[in-house]
Amino acid sequence: MAFFSLSPAGLKERAEAANSQQAGSERAFLLKLLRFIEKPKRLFITLSIGNTMSNIAAFIVSAIFSQKLVSAYEIPPALGYVTTIILIVPIVIIFGEVVPKVIGAKNPEKFSRRAYPFVWGAYMVLYPLSTLVLLLTKFFEKVAVRVKGMKTISAKGLTNDEIKEIADAGFERGELKESERHLIDNILDFRDQIVRKVMTPRTDIVAIDTKTPFEEAVQMVLKMRHSRLPLYEEDLDNILGVVYAKDLIRFIPQDKKFEREDWVKIARPPIFVPETQRLDELLKTVQKKRTHLAIVVDEYGSTAGVVTLEDIIGEIIGEIVERPVQRNPEYRKLEENVFWFDARMSIEEVFDLLGKKHDEQAEGAFEYDTLGGFILNLSGGIPNEKQHLEYEDSGCVLDIEIEKLLGQRILSAII
Repeated sequence: MAFFSLSPAGLKERAEAANSQQAGSERAFLLKLLRFIEKPKRLFITLSIGNTMSNIAAFIVSAIFSQKLVSAYEIPPALGYVTTIILIVPIVIIFGEVVPKVIGAKNPEKFSRRAYPFVWGAYMVLYPLSTLVLLLTKFFEKVAVRVKGMKTISAKGLTNDEIKEIADAGFERGELKESERHLIDNILDFRDQIVRKVMTPRTDIVAIDTKTPFEEAVQMVLKMRHSRLPLYEEDLDNILGVVYAKDLIRFIPQDKKFEREDWVKIARPPIFVPETQRLDELLKTVQKKRTHLAIVVDEYGSTAGVVTLEDIIGEIIGEIVERPVQRNPEYRKLEENVFWFDARMSIEEVFDLLGKKHDEQAEGAFEYDTLGGFILNLSGGIPNEKQHLEYEDSGCVLDIEIEKLLGQRILSAII
Protein backbone atom coordinates (compact mmCIF):
# COMPACT_ATOMS: atom_id res chain seq x y z
CA MET A 1 0.00 0.00 0.00
CA ALA A 2 3.02 2.25 0.28
CA PHE A 3 2.75 2.79 -3.47
CA PHE A 4 -0.34 4.93 -2.90
CA SER A 5 1.69 7.30 -0.71
CA LEU A 6 3.72 8.26 -3.75
CA SER A 7 2.86 11.13 -6.11
CA PRO A 8 3.20 10.36 -9.85
CA ALA A 9 3.96 14.03 -10.54
CA GLY A 10 6.59 14.10 -7.81
CA LEU A 11 8.19 10.88 -9.04
CA LYS A 12 8.37 12.24 -12.57
CA GLU A 13 10.05 15.42 -11.38
CA ARG A 14 12.56 13.45 -9.31
CA ALA A 15 13.25 11.12 -12.22
CA GLU A 16 13.85 14.04 -14.57
CA ALA A 17 16.08 15.71 -12.00
CA ALA A 18 18.12 12.54 -11.45
CA ASN A 19 19.93 12.78 -14.78
CA SER A 20 23.52 12.45 -13.66
CA GLN A 21 25.53 9.23 -13.96
CA GLN A 22 25.51 8.79 -10.20
CA ALA A 23 21.71 9.01 -10.15
CA GLY A 24 21.16 6.79 -13.18
CA SER A 25 19.85 3.80 -11.24
CA GLU A 26 17.67 6.07 -9.10
CA ARG A 27 16.16 7.66 -12.22
CA ALA A 28 15.55 4.27 -13.84
CA PHE A 29 13.80 2.95 -10.75
CA LEU A 30 11.61 6.04 -10.35
CA LEU A 31 10.53 5.93 -13.99
CA LYS A 32 9.78 2.22 -13.70
CA LEU A 33 7.81 2.80 -10.52
CA LEU A 34 6.00 5.74 -12.12
CA ARG A 35 4.79 3.56 -15.00
CA PHE A 36 3.68 1.01 -12.43
CA ILE A 37 1.53 3.33 -10.29
CA GLU A 38 0.10 5.32 -13.20
CA LYS A 39 -2.56 2.57 -13.37
CA PRO A 40 -3.80 2.80 -9.76
CA LYS A 41 -7.04 0.90 -10.35
CA ARG A 42 -5.31 -2.25 -11.61
CA LEU A 43 -2.63 -1.94 -8.93
CA PHE A 44 -5.27 -1.56 -6.23
CA ILE A 45 -7.14 -4.64 -7.51
CA THR A 46 -3.91 -6.65 -7.59
CA LEU A 47 -2.97 -5.63 -4.06
CA SER A 48 -6.51 -6.30 -2.83
CA ILE A 49 -6.49 -9.79 -4.36
CA GLY A 50 -3.06 -10.48 -2.89
CA ASN A 51 -4.09 -9.13 0.50
CA THR A 52 -7.27 -11.23 0.51
CA MET A 53 -5.40 -14.37 -0.52
CA SER A 54 -2.81 -13.75 2.20
CA ASN A 55 -5.52 -13.38 4.84
CA ILE A 56 -7.24 -16.55 3.63
CA ALA A 57 -3.92 -18.41 3.75
CA ALA A 58 -3.31 -17.11 7.28
CA PHE A 59 -6.67 -18.37 8.49
CA ILE A 60 -6.18 -21.75 6.76
CA VAL A 61 -2.88 -22.10 8.59
CA SER A 62 -4.57 -21.05 11.83
CA ALA A 63 -7.31 -23.67 11.28
CA ILE A 64 -4.69 -26.40 10.79
CA PHE A 65 -2.85 -25.15 13.89
CA SER A 66 -6.13 -25.19 15.82
CA GLN A 67 -6.83 -28.81 14.86
CA LYS A 68 -3.36 -29.88 15.95
CA LEU A 69 -3.79 -27.94 19.20
CA VAL A 70 -7.09 -29.69 19.91
CA SER A 71 -5.61 -33.12 19.10
CA ALA A 72 -2.40 -32.62 21.08
CA TYR A 73 -3.91 -31.25 24.29
CA GLU A 74 -7.38 -32.81 24.04
CA ILE A 75 -9.12 -29.50 24.65
CA PRO A 76 -12.65 -28.70 23.45
CA PRO A 77 -12.67 -27.75 19.71
CA ALA A 78 -14.54 -24.48 20.38
CA LEU A 79 -11.89 -23.37 22.88
CA GLY A 80 -9.14 -24.27 20.42
CA TYR A 81 -10.71 -22.24 17.63
CA VAL A 82 -11.30 -19.23 19.91
CA THR A 83 -7.69 -19.39 21.16
CA THR A 84 -6.39 -19.51 17.59
CA ILE A 85 -8.53 -16.55 16.52
CA ILE A 86 -7.39 -14.52 19.52
CA LEU A 87 -3.78 -15.20 18.53
CA ILE A 88 -3.99 -14.92 14.73
CA VAL A 89 -6.22 -11.82 14.33
CA PRO A 90 -3.87 -9.38 16.15
CA ILE A 91 -0.89 -10.84 14.28
CA VAL A 92 -2.59 -10.36 10.87
CA ILE A 93 -3.77 -6.84 11.71
CA ILE A 94 -0.50 -5.62 13.25
CA PHE A 95 2.07 -7.25 10.97
CA GLY A 96 -0.04 -7.59 7.84
CA GLU A 97 -1.79 -4.22 7.83
CA VAL A 98 -0.62 -1.62 10.34
CA VAL A 99 3.17 -2.06 10.39
CA PRO A 100 3.70 -2.15 6.58
CA LYS A 101 1.48 0.91 6.07
CA VAL A 102 3.15 2.90 8.84
CA ILE A 103 6.63 2.09 7.53
CA GLY A 104 5.56 2.77 3.96
CA ALA A 105 3.94 6.11 4.84
CA LYS A 106 7.07 7.34 6.65
CA ASN A 107 9.44 6.50 3.81
CA PRO A 108 7.38 5.41 0.79
CA GLU A 109 10.21 5.52 -1.76
CA LYS A 110 12.60 3.37 0.28
CA PHE A 111 9.83 0.94 1.21
CA SER A 112 8.61 0.75 -2.39
CA ARG A 113 12.13 0.06 -3.67
CA ARG A 114 12.37 -3.00 -1.43
CA ALA A 115 8.79 -4.15 -1.96
CA TYR A 116 8.79 -3.54 -5.71
CA PRO A 117 10.18 -6.96 -6.83
CA PHE A 118 7.61 -8.83 -4.73
CA VAL A 119 4.70 -6.63 -5.79
CA TRP A 120 5.79 -6.82 -9.43
CA GLY A 121 5.91 -10.60 -9.20
CA ALA A 122 2.41 -10.70 -7.70
CA TYR A 123 1.28 -8.20 -10.33
CA MET A 124 2.39 -10.48 -13.17
CA VAL A 125 1.11 -13.71 -11.56
CA LEU A 126 -2.28 -12.20 -10.74
CA TYR A 127 -2.55 -10.24 -14.01
CA PRO A 128 -5.18 -12.54 -15.61
CA LEU A 129 -7.32 -12.53 -12.45
CA SER A 130 -6.97 -8.76 -11.95
CA THR A 131 -7.93 -8.22 -15.60
CA LEU A 132 -11.10 -10.24 -15.09
CA VAL A 133 -11.97 -8.32 -11.91
CA LEU A 134 -11.26 -5.00 -13.66
CA LEU A 135 -13.58 -5.90 -16.56
CA LEU A 136 -16.32 -6.98 -14.15
CA THR A 137 -15.90 -3.74 -12.19
CA LYS A 138 -16.28 -1.62 -15.32
CA PHE A 139 -19.30 -3.67 -16.40
CA PHE A 140 -21.11 -3.22 -13.09
CA GLU A 141 -20.25 0.49 -13.05
CA LYS A 142 -21.92 0.93 -16.45
CA VAL A 143 -24.94 -1.09 -15.29
CA ALA A 144 -25.25 1.07 -12.17
CA VAL A 145 -25.08 4.25 -14.25
CA ARG A 146 -27.78 3.06 -16.68
CA VAL A 147 -30.14 1.46 -14.18
CA LYS A 148 -29.95 3.83 -11.22
CA GLY A 149 -28.52 6.96 -12.81
CA MET A 150 -25.52 6.76 -10.49
CA LYS A 151 -22.23 8.51 -11.11
CA THR A 152 -19.03 6.51 -10.83
CA ILE A 153 -17.18 9.48 -9.44
CA SER A 154 -19.00 12.33 -7.80
CA ALA A 155 -18.12 15.29 -5.64
CA LYS A 156 -21.80 15.90 -4.90
CA GLY A 157 -22.33 16.89 -1.31
CA LEU A 158 -18.87 18.42 -0.90
CA THR A 159 -18.70 22.15 -0.30
CA ASN A 160 -16.03 24.37 -1.84
CA ASP A 161 -14.32 24.65 1.55
CA GLU A 162 -14.22 20.86 1.91
CA ILE A 163 -12.70 20.46 -1.55
CA LYS A 164 -10.11 23.13 -0.70
CA GLU A 165 -9.25 21.28 2.51
CA ILE A 166 -8.70 18.10 0.49
CA ALA A 167 -6.47 20.03 -1.92
CA ASP A 168 -4.50 21.55 0.98
CA ALA A 169 -4.00 18.09 2.48
CA GLY A 170 -2.80 16.80 -0.89
CA PHE A 171 -0.33 19.68 -1.14
CA GLU A 172 1.03 19.02 2.35
CA ARG A 173 1.57 15.35 1.45
CA GLY A 174 3.39 16.35 -1.73
CA GLU A 175 0.68 14.96 -4.01
CA LEU A 176 -0.16 18.40 -5.43
CA LYS A 177 2.10 21.21 -6.58
CA GLU A 178 1.51 24.76 -5.37
CA SER A 179 0.35 25.72 -8.88
CA GLU A 180 -2.13 22.83 -8.93
CA ARG A 181 -3.57 23.78 -5.55
CA HIS A 182 -3.84 27.39 -6.70
CA LEU A 183 -5.63 26.24 -9.86
CA ILE A 184 -8.18 24.30 -7.81
CA ASP A 185 -8.85 27.37 -5.64
CA ASN A 186 -9.33 29.51 -8.74
CA ILE A 187 -11.77 27.04 -10.29
CA LEU A 188 -13.83 26.86 -7.10
CA ASP A 189 -13.89 30.65 -6.75
CA PHE A 190 -14.65 31.16 -10.45
CA ARG A 191 -18.44 30.74 -10.19
CA ASP A 192 -18.61 33.45 -7.52
CA GLN A 193 -16.76 36.04 -9.61
CA ILE A 194 -18.67 38.67 -11.57
CA VAL A 195 -17.68 40.56 -14.71
CA ARG A 196 -17.05 43.85 -12.90
CA LYS A 197 -14.18 42.25 -10.95
CA VAL A 198 -12.13 41.36 -14.04
CA MET A 199 -13.18 43.87 -16.72
CA THR A 200 -10.99 46.66 -18.06
CA PRO A 201 -12.74 49.81 -16.76
CA ARG A 202 -14.11 52.46 -19.09
CA THR A 203 -11.29 54.89 -18.32
CA ASP A 204 -8.72 52.36 -19.58
CA ILE A 205 -10.52 51.26 -22.75
CA VAL A 206 -8.50 51.60 -25.93
CA ALA A 207 -11.00 52.08 -28.77
CA ILE A 208 -11.32 53.39 -32.32
CA ASP A 209 -13.56 56.33 -33.19
CA THR A 210 -15.31 56.28 -36.56
CA LYS A 211 -13.39 59.50 -37.28
CA THR A 212 -10.00 57.93 -36.53
CA PRO A 213 -7.67 57.89 -39.59
CA PHE A 214 -6.66 54.42 -40.76
CA GLU A 215 -2.93 55.00 -40.17
CA GLU A 216 -3.60 56.14 -36.61
CA ALA A 217 -5.69 53.03 -35.90
CA VAL A 218 -2.90 50.78 -37.19
CA GLN A 219 -0.35 52.55 -34.98
CA MET A 220 -2.73 52.19 -32.04
CA VAL A 221 -2.92 48.42 -32.60
CA LEU A 222 0.87 48.12 -32.94
CA LYS A 223 1.57 50.24 -29.87
CA MET A 224 -1.01 48.73 -27.52
CA ARG A 225 -0.68 45.18 -28.89
CA HIS A 226 -4.41 44.58 -28.76
CA SER A 227 -5.86 42.20 -31.33
CA ARG A 228 -9.41 43.55 -30.94
CA LEU A 229 -10.59 47.12 -30.37
CA PRO A 230 -14.13 48.46 -29.84
CA LEU A 231 -15.44 50.84 -32.51
CA TYR A 232 -17.49 53.78 -31.24
CA GLU A 233 -19.13 56.93 -32.58
CA GLU A 234 -18.99 60.20 -30.64
CA ASP A 235 -18.50 58.52 -27.22
CA LEU A 236 -18.02 55.09 -25.63
CA ASP A 237 -21.72 54.79 -24.83
CA ASN A 238 -22.35 54.34 -28.55
CA ILE A 239 -20.28 51.30 -29.49
CA LEU A 240 -20.97 50.07 -33.03
CA GLY A 241 -18.81 46.97 -33.16
CA VAL A 242 -15.40 45.40 -32.63
CA VAL A 243 -12.51 45.86 -35.05
CA TYR A 244 -10.08 42.94 -35.41
CA ALA A 245 -6.42 43.71 -36.07
CA LYS A 246 -6.25 40.96 -38.71
CA ASP A 247 -9.02 42.73 -40.65
CA LEU A 248 -6.99 45.96 -40.68
CA ILE A 249 -3.90 44.23 -42.06
CA ARG A 250 -5.69 43.49 -45.35
CA PHE A 251 -6.02 47.22 -46.07
CA ILE A 252 -2.45 48.28 -45.25
CA PRO A 253 -1.07 47.84 -48.83
CA GLN A 254 -4.05 49.69 -50.34
CA ASP A 255 -3.34 52.96 -48.54
CA LYS A 256 -7.12 53.33 -48.30
CA LYS A 257 -8.75 56.32 -46.67
CA PHE A 258 -11.27 55.13 -44.12
CA GLU A 259 -14.63 56.82 -43.65
CA ARG A 260 -17.37 55.98 -41.16
CA GLU A 261 -18.98 53.48 -43.53
CA ASP A 262 -15.66 51.67 -44.00
CA TRP A 263 -15.18 51.26 -40.25
CA VAL A 264 -18.73 50.01 -39.74
CA LYS A 265 -18.32 47.58 -42.65
CA ILE A 266 -15.26 45.79 -41.25
CA ALA A 267 -16.40 45.85 -37.61
CA ARG A 268 -17.80 42.65 -36.10
CA PRO A 269 -21.12 42.78 -34.19
CA PRO A 270 -20.54 43.61 -30.50
CA ILE A 271 -21.77 41.54 -27.56
CA PHE A 272 -23.09 43.44 -24.55
CA VAL A 273 -23.12 41.92 -21.05
CA PRO A 274 -24.14 43.34 -17.66
CA GLU A 275 -21.36 44.06 -15.18
CA THR A 276 -23.07 41.85 -12.59
CA GLN A 277 -23.10 38.74 -14.78
CA ARG A 278 -21.22 35.74 -13.38
CA LEU A 279 -18.02 34.75 -15.15
CA ASP A 280 -19.06 31.15 -15.70
CA GLU A 281 -22.18 32.37 -17.54
CA LEU A 282 -20.11 34.83 -19.59
CA LEU A 283 -17.68 32.07 -20.53
CA LYS A 284 -20.57 30.03 -21.97
CA THR A 285 -21.78 33.10 -23.88
CA VAL A 286 -18.45 33.92 -25.53
CA GLN A 287 -17.92 30.26 -26.40
CA LYS A 288 -21.35 30.06 -27.99
CA LYS A 289 -20.90 33.34 -29.90
CA ARG A 290 -17.27 32.45 -30.75
CA THR A 291 -15.99 35.87 -29.77
CA HIS A 292 -13.13 37.07 -27.60
CA LEU A 293 -14.37 40.47 -26.47
CA ALA A 294 -17.59 41.71 -24.86
CA ILE A 295 -18.75 45.20 -23.96
CA VAL A 296 -19.73 45.58 -20.30
CA VAL A 297 -22.67 47.86 -19.49
CA ASP A 298 -23.94 49.14 -16.15
CA GLU A 299 -27.52 49.26 -14.88
CA TYR A 300 -28.19 52.41 -16.92
CA GLY A 301 -26.95 50.92 -20.17
CA SER A 302 -23.76 53.00 -20.23
CA THR A 303 -20.45 51.40 -21.15
CA ALA A 304 -18.68 50.38 -17.94
CA GLY A 305 -15.74 48.56 -19.51
CA VAL A 306 -14.71 45.66 -21.71
CA VAL A 307 -13.92 42.05 -20.86
CA THR A 308 -12.00 39.55 -22.96
CA LEU A 309 -11.79 35.79 -23.06
CA GLU A 310 -8.23 36.17 -21.78
CA ASP A 311 -9.55 38.02 -18.71
CA ILE A 312 -11.97 35.18 -17.99
CA ILE A 313 -9.44 32.38 -18.45
CA GLY A 314 -6.91 34.42 -16.51
CA GLU A 315 -9.10 34.07 -13.43
CA ILE A 316 -8.52 30.32 -13.61
CA ILE A 317 -5.00 29.75 -14.92
CA GLY A 318 -3.39 33.16 -14.54
CA GLU A 319 -3.17 36.25 -16.68
CA ILE A 320 -2.62 35.90 -20.43
CA VAL A 321 -0.71 38.98 -21.48
CA GLU A 322 -1.96 40.49 -24.72
CA ARG A 323 -0.95 43.97 -23.77
CA PRO A 324 2.58 45.45 -23.52
CA VAL A 325 4.96 43.33 -21.49
CA GLN A 326 6.22 46.35 -19.57
CA ARG A 327 3.61 47.25 -16.96
CA ASN A 328 3.85 49.88 -14.30
CA PRO A 329 3.79 48.47 -10.77
CA GLU A 330 0.51 48.86 -8.90
CA TYR A 331 2.33 49.88 -5.73
CA ARG A 332 5.76 50.58 -4.30
CA LYS A 333 7.12 51.26 -0.85
CA LEU A 334 8.44 54.81 -0.42
CA GLU A 335 9.55 54.52 3.19
CA GLU A 336 8.52 52.79 6.41
CA ASN A 337 4.71 52.60 6.52
CA VAL A 338 4.37 54.82 3.42
CA PHE A 339 3.27 53.38 0.07
CA TRP A 340 2.47 54.68 -3.41
CA PHE A 341 -0.54 53.04 -5.04
CA ASP A 342 -2.05 53.00 -8.51
CA ALA A 343 -5.69 54.03 -7.98
CA ARG A 344 -6.84 51.08 -10.12
CA MET A 345 -5.53 48.59 -7.58
CA SER A 346 -8.08 46.44 -5.77
CA ILE A 347 -9.06 47.97 -2.43
CA GLU A 348 -8.88 44.53 -0.80
CA GLU A 349 -5.26 44.12 -1.97
CA VAL A 350 -4.41 47.60 -0.70
CA PHE A 351 -5.67 46.80 2.80
CA ASP A 352 -3.94 43.41 2.75
CA LEU A 353 -0.60 45.02 1.87
CA LEU A 354 -1.05 47.61 4.59
CA GLY A 355 -1.87 44.87 7.08
CA LYS A 356 -5.21 46.49 7.83
CA LYS A 357 -8.73 45.09 7.80
CA HIS A 358 -11.27 46.51 5.37
CA ASP A 359 -14.81 46.54 6.74
CA GLU A 360 -16.80 45.07 3.85
CA GLN A 361 -20.04 45.58 5.79
CA ALA A 362 -19.52 49.33 6.06
CA GLU A 363 -21.98 51.60 4.32
CA GLY A 364 -21.07 51.99 0.66
CA ALA A 365 -18.46 49.21 0.79
CA PHE A 366 -20.00 47.41 -2.16
CA GLU A 367 -20.11 50.53 -4.34
CA TYR A 368 -16.44 50.33 -5.30
CA ASP A 369 -13.77 47.73 -6.06
CA THR A 370 -10.66 49.88 -6.51
CA LEU A 371 -8.64 52.32 -4.42
CA GLY A 372 -9.90 55.15 -6.65
CA GLY A 373 -13.50 54.22 -5.91
CA PHE A 374 -12.71 53.98 -2.20
CA ILE A 375 -11.23 57.50 -2.21
CA LEU A 376 -14.23 58.92 -4.11
CA ASN A 377 -16.57 57.26 -1.62
CA LEU A 378 -14.51 58.60 1.30
CA SER A 379 -14.30 62.19 0.01
CA GLY A 380 -17.94 62.36 -1.07
CA GLY A 381 -16.93 64.03 -4.33
CA ILE A 382 -13.98 64.69 -6.62
CA PRO A 383 -10.95 65.49 -4.43
CA ASN A 384 -8.18 67.89 -5.36
CA GLU A 385 -4.64 66.93 -6.23
CA LYS A 386 -2.38 66.83 -3.12
CA GLN A 387 -5.46 66.84 -0.89
CA HIS A 388 -5.22 64.73 2.27
CA LEU A 389 -8.04 62.50 3.49
CA GLU A 390 -8.22 60.53 6.72
CA TYR A 391 -9.82 57.11 7.06
CA GLU A 392 -10.48 55.64 10.49
CA ASP A 393 -12.32 52.43 11.34
CA SER A 394 -11.91 49.85 14.12
CA GLY A 395 -8.54 51.23 15.20
CA CYS A 396 -7.30 51.52 11.61
CA VAL A 397 -6.14 55.07 10.77
CA LEU A 398 -4.90 55.94 7.27
CA ASP A 399 -3.63 59.24 5.90
CA ILE A 400 -4.37 59.31 2.16
CA GLU A 401 -2.79 61.88 -0.16
CA ILE A 402 -4.21 62.28 -3.68
CA GLU A 403 -0.95 62.25 -5.61
CA LYS A 404 -2.19 62.66 -9.19
CA LEU A 405 -5.44 63.43 -10.99
CA LEU A 406 -6.37 63.39 -14.66
CA GLY A 407 -9.51 65.45 -15.03
CA GLN A 408 -11.98 63.83 -12.65
CA ARG A 409 -10.09 60.55 -12.54
CA ILE A 410 -7.79 59.63 -9.66
CA LEU A 411 -4.56 58.13 -11.01
CA SER A 412 -2.51 57.49 -7.87
CA ALA A 413 -2.38 58.06 -4.13
CA ILE A 414 0.12 57.92 -1.29
CA ILE A 415 -0.95 56.18 1.92
